[in-house]
Amino acid sequence: MIRYADQNITEIRTEDVPFEVPIIPLRNALVFPGVVLPIFVGRAGSLELVEQLGKPGALVALFTQKSADIDEIEQKDLYSTGVLAEIHKVIPMSEGGYQVLLQGIQKIELNRIVTKDPYLSGRISPLGEIQDYTDDQFQEFKAHVLRYVEVHPGIPDEIAAFVRRLTNPSALANQVLFFSQKSAEEKIQALRISSIKEKLESVQAYLVEESHRLKMENEVRQKVEQDTSKMQREFYLRKQLETIRKELGEEDGGEDDELENQLREKWLPEEVRKQVNKELNRYRRLQEGPQSGTMESGQIRNWLELVNDLPWEDPQARTIDLEKASQALEEDHEGLEEVKKRILEHLAVEKQTGGFRAPILCLVGPPGVGKTSLARSIARSMERPLVRSALGGVRDEAEIRGHRRTYVGALPGKILSAMKKANTRDPVFLLDEIDKTGSSYHGDPSAALLEVLDPEQNSHFEDHYLGMPYDLSRALFICTANSLETIPAPLLDRMEVVTLSGYTLAEKEAIARKHL
Repeated sequence: MIRYADQNITEIRTEDVPFEVPIIPLRNALVFPGVVLPIFVGRAGSLELVEQLGKPGALVALFTQKSADIDEIEQKDLYSTGVLAEIHKVIPMSEGGYQVLLQGIQKIELNRIVTKDPYLSGRISPLGEIQDYTDDQFQEFKAHVLRYVEVHPGIPDEIAAFVRRLTNPSALANQVLFFSQKSAEEKIQALRISSIKEKLESVQAYLVEESHRLKMENEVRQKVEQDTSKMQREFYLRKQLETIRKELGEEDGGEDDELENQLREKWLPEEVRKQVNKELNRYRRLQEGPQSGTMESGQIRNWLELVNDLPWEDPQARTIDLEKASQALEEDHEGLEEVKKRILEHLAVEKQTGGFRAPILCLVGPPGVGKTSLARSIARSMERPLVRSALGGVRDEAEIRGHRRTYVGALPGKILSAMKKANTRDPVFLLDEIDKTGSSYHGDPSAALLEVLDPEQNSHFEDHYLGMPYDLSRALFICTANSLETIPAPLLDRMEVVTLSGYTLAEKEAIARKHL
């Protein structure tokens, strides 16, 4: 147990300091003048010293070792600055050795070691201090010490009373240095300072830095405790609400049970089913614990809702009626005979192959020539829903593939969002203005589109948000563009280009009569 001298250092002992004293080397400790503390003595030479001279009132010199691993001490192994101490009490230990209660008196300098046997002794010189401080400086320093004591959670309350009683600035600075987290070498350097004014300034700078650090730690700890308390309170209230609903017979499972039942009944691929079960169990654990309603549980629910909303089952086989397709094109569009012919040829190939392995249809032409309405007519003739994804200005690959769920505010990409809206795996999927995409430091959207449009890859398209393969192979993709120049070559290779040059004057007159 450490005690404190509550009087001035100069009043502890007034006898002259001897020039030759026995030495106790310290492995991992450093004593300051005015500090009272016990040390354990177990080394052969130090044991001999205590047994011969260890009486209350005896003086010993305490010097700290530069390395704690050294047993045979030479002068070079000790810091030259140490403390002269007075023995107060010697207590034999049952396991051998002694516990010696010491009080630091005076800082000293080791001139040379005189003897090593039977114990160390050496010649020393006392080190004085320059009383160059002002009372205002001391009071300011004391205020910083009290502020430090206030924010430090490990310092007992009685220390504040001890600090207020002290009238010796050097004694107070020594107490702070003794308890500080400074290294032994830093403490030795502080002990060597002869100017009390300089010592107070040095220790005060340390106190300001430590007080700021402790204050920040306390604020963080308090915030964590408040957040934990809030979570526990919410958990308690949710449990109360659940119990009340049971008592009133109003327990209907709620939205969570409804979502879980829908997912249990929904047909899902085996890999998807395993992941859904895993996420459902995780979501239930969060909802039943103090983390109910947190961001993490919300992210899991959003993911589960996406899986529930996406179409997974294979659609019913649908045949392409070329006569009906021709009729729809004629009804909705005037002229464009060559374009209609190319579209019907493309659909004929699709019908013949039956697997949508033909090149992707790309309608190219200036704005307003009917590219989107042609896609709408194709969807109507095939009795499929039309979903449209505008790609103009897309420069982030994540807009196509989605964001990973580790990001705050993560969302699925445009492709899966459109498939969710279509509610079937075989919609007519219009990729509008595919020539308007561009790469940036966020990635190249065209690389993701390549996977979407390539029949060899789109059966296992992976959206980052979903985190699992999704089959796009049953969708009929149609692209539109104003120009071919900005479409990357790998994408263009997978497309069958149909050019729309515009309408003749006669066709425009016919459109005005029939459609306006």
